[in-house]
Amino acid sequence: MEPLRQLEIGSHVLVDGLRNLGYIVDDSVPAAFGTPAPNGNGFVRFEYRIKLGSRRGEVVPIGYVAPTDFPINPPAGIYVYGELRPLSSDNQLPHGGVSDASGILGPGWRYWSRTHDSWARSTRDARAWMKLVDRLFLDL
Repeated sequence: MEPLRQLEIGSHVLVDGLRNLGYIVDDSVPAAFGTPAPNGNGFVRFEYRIKLGSRRGEVVPIGYVAPTDFPINPPAGIYVYGELRPLSSDNQLPHGGVSDASGILGPGWRYWSRTHDSWARSTRDARAWMKLVDRLFLDL
């Protein structure tokens, strides 16, 4: 019987996974709000090529807070540069739950509040998270 492998946990696991998928990740921002996060969460951002839907092929900057307990829990949502979805306090998906994040990241950034409903049944890795991100752009 093989010994159990210890699960590696931390925001670096997500960052490393994204890099292994070929993304050029900027993890130099200490936290989503530009100040060091006491819990160690870091903000990651990178250029994302939209894979599905009417905007397929377009490249947009995206980012999110990489949780310190990744892969136990995924990021809570994504920050997207550009007005791809209208601002909406209504949480009805797929178009609701979009807020202005310009006060956090600068003009043009929006936060899409989205959860990965099937995270517990997924492979719980960067690839599983990015599959959700791919689907978020499908219905633009």
